[in-house]
Amino acid sequence: MNKLLERAIQEAAALPEEQQEEVAARLLEEVHRRVPRKGNWAEIADRLAKLDALKGRSAEFRRHVREFRDNFSFRDAPNA
Repeated sequence: MNKLLERAIQEAAALPEEQQEEVAARLLEEVHRRVPRKGNWAEIADRLAKLDALKGRSAEFRRHVREFRDNFSFRDAPNA
């Protein structure tokens, strides 16, 4: 970890807990923004998980979507 990041974390640690949460969320968003993009299926599943549109079952849904994506093959299609 470089010196500037260490300093930023030290200064953020001195903030009230609510502000620490905000800083941490922004930092993670920025890190995720800079990570190479995933496929569309994974991005859609991640967005649904963040929205919690499935009332606590988002992680399970994301797992099923990724399993489907990873195991999908046109050669297995019934009309192939």
